[in-house]
Amino acid sequence: MNVVIKFSGNFCIPCQQLKPIFDDVVKDIPDIKVVEIDVEEHPDIASNYKVRGVPCVIVTDENDNVLAMKTGMMTKEQLIQFINES
Repeated sequence: MNVVIKFSGNFCIPCQQLKPIFDDVVKDIPDIKVVEIDVEEHPDIASNYKVRGVPCVIVTDENDNVLAMKTGMMTKEQLIQFINES
């Protein structure tokens, strides 16, 4: 089962804009696990994944190997495509 991790921060306007899109998209994708991480609360986790900007969405496999990473705002269609192609 793949894991979709969304890194964001409360200070980040694009993160706030992506949140409802992200929530809408992931609820319709079966067989994924979703994790949301605030970079201010967990900078160590963000550093481990080499997150350099937010919002950042990462898809990993069940062994925590990064399959894909994308930073920046995405439309619903872009997010769906990103997750499905990872």
